[in-house]
Amino acid sequence: MARRELARYEEPTSFSLLPELDDFFRSFSNLFTWSSRDVPLEIYEEGDDLVVKVDVPGVDPEKVEVRAYKDRVAISSQEESEEEKEEGRKYYYKKRRGAFSYNVALPAEIDPEKVKASFKNGVIELRMEKAHKDEGRVIKLS
Repeated sequence: MARRELARYEEPTSFSLLPELDDFFRSFSNLFTWSSRDVPLEIYEEGDDLVVKVDVPGVDPEKVEVRAYKDRVAISSQEESEEEKEEGRKYYYKKRRGAFSYNVALPAEIDPEKVKASFKNGVIELRMEKAHKDEGRVIKLS
């Protein structure tokens, strides 16, 4: 008996002149999908501290805003620069604009007043002391 290969059923699209061409371009979509490994962010615990590191090469630390909440941190920046040059008959004009924004949910509550931030070699590092939760009081039943 001959062995048969199973093929996945795909519902036909409403309008397609060349299905093979559609499949070809669809195969490139995996190159542009966002995954967690693309985010330049690390979060880990070190003793009683939570540490968040964000890679932001080329960003001016004066233009970065960090906000700490009990359950998350928000890091954002917006930057613009313009450059003009005239050399004889040549004229150059370059305009650069960049922005990023991260809202990071934390695995434990922190005290926003005790967050320490540093910037070194294009990396923002936030050290946050975990808030000690009230475990309550044990009450004996009588």
